[in-house]
Amino acid sequence: MMKMTRSYLLKLQLMCFLLVHIPLLATGLYAYREGLSGHLDMVVVVFLATLVTALAIWTALGRLPCQDRAYGENSA
Repeated sequence: MMKMTRSYLLKLQLMCFLLVHIPLLATGLYAYREGLSGHLDMVVVVFLATLVTALAIWTALGRLPCQDRAYGENSA
């Protein structure tokens, strides 16, 4: 099985972090533009969905095999 290097895994984590937060940023900007008080519930829902998704991706990426022995439990 091919294993990733630590630097590649960190780049992948950063890209996933940025992509996961795009909907939250868009919702926040929309709510700010239209008046935050009327859209606060929507912002909270999107924030919670972003949090759950980010944690799920972080967990999944943490289980990927990595070549660096000092990084992760799955290193070889």
